[in-house]
Amino acid sequence: MSAKRDPLCLVDGSGILFRAFHALPPLTTRQGVPTGAVFGVTSMLTKLLREQPDAQIVVVFDTPGPTFRDDAYADYKAGRAETPSDLKRQIPYVKEIVRALGFPVLEVEGVEADDVIGTLAKRAADGGRSVEIVTSDKDMMQLVGPRVRLLDTMKDRVTDEERVREKFGVGPENVVDVMGLMGDSIDNVPGVRGVGEKTAKRLMEHFGTIAAMYERLDEIDDLGLRGAARIRKQLDEGREDAELSRFLVTIKCDVDLGVEESTLVRGEPDVVALRKLSQELEFSQLLKDFLGDAPSESRPVREARVADLSALDEGLRQATVAVGIAHGTAARIGAGREAAVTAVGSPDSAEVLVARGLPDGLPEVLSGRGTGTVYVADLKAALHAVALDGDGAEPGEAVLVDTMLVSYVLDPSRRGHGIDALAKDRLGREARG
Repeated sequence: MSAKRDPLCLVDGSGILFRAFHALPPLTTRQGVPTGAVFGVTSMLTKLLREQPDAQIVVVFDTPGPTFRDDAYADYKAGRAETPSDLKRQIPYVKEIVRALGFPVLEVEGVEADDVIGTLAKRAADGGRSVEIVTSDKDMMQLVGPRVRLLDTMKDRVTDEERVREKFGVGPENVVDVMGLMGDSIDNVPGVRGVGEKTAKRLMEHFGTIAAMYERLDEIDDLGLRGAARIRKQLDEGREDAELSRFLVTIKCDVDLGVEESTLVRGEPDVVALRKLSQELEFSQLLKDFLGDAPSESRPVREARVADLSALDEGLRQATVAVGIAHGTAARIGAGREAAVTAVGSPDSAEVLVARGLPDGLPEVLSGRGTGTVYVADLKAALHAVALDGDGAEPGEAVLVDTMLVSYVLDPSRRGHGIDALAKDRLGREARG
């Protein structure tokens, strides 16, 4: 890399994009544009910036089209489901936001993002720099070394050489040998038929490499493996598959990147582009630290209107509804106090309806009946509140989204995930009782 000595942080952009899409609920804008994956990636990147302000951060994506692995094995990654349309719609937004934040984006045709990351990591580590790879892909464990470690931001977990040995039973340099024997069903890497993870680990603990194993196959009988004769026969018959699989899972670390590595530095955020994206995707609070002092679009303040429970029941019939319950608190409505207070709103309403007690239709809504989306602040507490009424509604088809769980998935390090904390952080407003 360049002469800079700051840590290098390489982000597996494609990996975190897919993970965010499958981990988060189907978030959308008021116009119905899917944003869950974009929100997850943006949250991760802004958190990364807060925690590693001095790091040189590069985001790497896969490119469409075949790679050298497809040329070597026509069935590589065969059988993978087509990318969901909602995810396809979000990919351009993710790349726009990454670039608008000032991060360099790198994509190289004919190879995978793993190979680009491997090349950058090796060159930086060889030059004496520390490297952190943001990914949850176990394949990347082969890149771990004295100066290279992996960071799983969602689980807040770091993988170093010791953790690799715990996972694979061998050091990072032999991860490809274990994976070559056991294969990988996700990428349709064949491995050796009948050899699973446990056997592959035991074999590589003894032999170290696939090449060494095939030079000393007769030693398998002395390893105490159950069915040793069968295993030796399978290995003998599956030699070509083992060698091919090892090639397929090996990350290429000498890619011609097509750019000068010294140019992969972070620029200043593009405030105009970020403001446009924050308004279009309704991310103004998420990106507030990068929008400057100019005014940006804000959501209208919805006033709470005290109503009776029948009005709340009517509000609960919305296809998309948000529900909040304060139970066993000193919540005050007018001059009286009750054990439970329920608030109901929807994206299209100009106000939030609030009433003492629990509406008759609430158990049905919280059971997931219907076909819409129900947003609940602390679903567990809401279900406990409903249980007090003794309703035994069965699960339905609606999507239930717990804002507390979504907040935790996006940022586990946050101190609070309740509605008060979220209102202050996301809307810049104090929740009022």
